[in-house]
Amino acid sequence: MLGDASQDRAPRYANGKPAVWKGAASALRPERYVHRMAALRDIRLWLLLFFAIRLIGIANPPLETAHHWRQTTVLMVARNYHERGIDILHPRVDMAGEKSGITGMEFPLLSAVIAAQSKLFGFAHWHARLIVLIVGTMGAWAFHQLLKRHVSSDAAFWATIALSASLWFMYGRKVMPDVFSLSLVLLGLLAASRCLDGHRAWLNGALAVGLIMLGALSKLPSGCLLAVLPLMLLSHAAGGARRWWLALAVVIGLVPVAWWYFIQVPYLNALGDYVHFFMGMPMSNGARMLLDHLGRTLDNFYFDALRFSGAAAAIVGLIIAVRRRMRAVLWSALACSLAFAVVMLKAGDAFWKHAYYVLPFVPVMAMLAGVAIAAIPKQGLRIVAMAIIVGEGLANQWQDFRLSPSLAPELGLEAAMDRLGSRDELIVVNSAAIPTPLYIAHRNGWTATSKDMMRPSFLDSLAALGCKHAIVLRVGGDGEIPLARPIESEHEAFRIYGLKR
Repeated sequence: MLGDASQDRAPRYANGKPAVWKGAASALRPERYVHRMAALRDIRLWLLLFFAIRLIGIANPPLETAHHWRQTTVLMVARNYHERGIDILHPRVDMAGEKSGITGMEFPLLSAVIAAQSKLFGFAHWHARLIVLIVGTMGAWAFHQLLKRHVSSDAAFWATIALSASLWFMYGRKVMPDVFSLSLVLLGLLAASRCLDGHRAWLNGALAVGLIMLGALSKLPSGCLLAVLPLMLLSHAAGGARRWWLALAVVIGLVPVAWWYFIQVPYLNALGDYVHFFMGMPMSNGARMLLDHLGRTLDNFYFDALRFSGAAAAIVGLIIAVRRRMRAVLWSALACSLAFAVVMLKAGDAFWKHAYYVLPFVPVMAMLAGVAIAAIPKQGLRIVAMAIIVGEGLANQWQDFRLSPSLAPELGLEAAMDRLGSRDELIVVNSAAIPTPLYIAHRNGWTATSKDMMRPSFLDSLAALGCKHAIVLRVGGDGEIPLARPIESEHEAFRIYGLKR
């Protein structure tokens, strides 16, 4: 089978006897055929291909259509680390106005890694994208290895290709912590599995604890995947002592995660007097919001996650797993589903508004899709089915390789502002709650709606706090508006007004 390099070492006839090909055509010799098939069965080839495709436009600034604002919040923390020094316990954002910018957020490991490499190579958007792409590719490889160990080699092969063409494809190169953190958790689970096997138990045990801790710290919902760890511990043939030592070490490793999100985040919010990070809502409220928008909630699964064909394959895979009593698949899917349900209920409206919220569940759906594809009896039909899933997935994410036409003109903001004053001067921009223009302008300040900026009293209050300039985006903003202030600079995409008192 294509997904298992250990099978079909030589071409065989229907009666099971080895094929013997004689003749002068050396290209038809069995060993060459087997060598070529082995290369196609190697998941590293396909991961490298997906990696190479996502290098297209890797140098683009974070101005693509989908979730540019989420990338700039990571990048502004990284840039502040680069310029002020890495104080990982006190991340700073740019949209807190006259305040320090210190605020509670997910543990800024990704921002710190970006800043650390910038000390050697300089600060650039594409460096950050490349870091996420490398770690995300490693996470997909870890996903393959886990399924190969606990499900089957064939299902692992097809599931990893499905994962690579899923929402993982697009967010696996965005400067966001989601795929980055999920990949760290997957790598940690793989290390845990190796530890339980007795393979360099102490080293892999330490790696498991460290990677799981860092992954859950980087993005708390990534911890959903840890729901499979108790199943691994209970079902593994490893000795009891090793099993329970690993379990205890992981629990201890999760203590910093609880400290960061439930103690440090509230402390940072109070310290900086600015709240940025969304910590969820009561689950009863979240359930009501999800039910009120049930269609859009389900859309995150059947469209955003794996697209229509991939979601259909996942449903078929679940049915097959039930019929064949594939306990590892069913228990893993159930455990992760229950854990992810908590995330959904805590997120409420935020879940259906933002596609990336479904990312922690995508590996589960990819696993089920892999089971479905592996169950197809003919290899040619498997390839066709996977080609449909990959084709639909990539076709619906291709826009991520280009800049948004309405946002690209904002690239001139920094140069325009540099001509007017220093980078210490505060600004306000009519981008509603979107901080992207502040990051592009390389300034601290405020975001506001056009309606607010039309009120002279609002601008006067900001001027009293030290705001020097007001930027009105003429393209892609909250709506072009005239202000009763002196125009300092005018451009096709934006106009800059002076607010000096």
